[in-house]
Amino acid sequence: MSNTKTLKTNINQDKLKSFAAELAKDVKTQADLADLSSALLKMTVEAALGAEMEHHLGYPKP
Repeated sequence: MSNTKTLKTNINQDKLKSFAAELAKDVKTQADLADLSSALLKMTVEAALGAEMEHHLGYPKP
């Protein structure tokens, strides 16, 4: 991950590295990594879609 500083994003790379290191503590097998990747992708997509709907509707979901 030597190129993390070159990513064009507004994500705080130091926070992301810390978060990844914390999550990696529980990864023991390839299946654990696959489960973690799947869960993170699902949560990220759901959060992004929720934010998009909030923006589209103009108010947060109740």
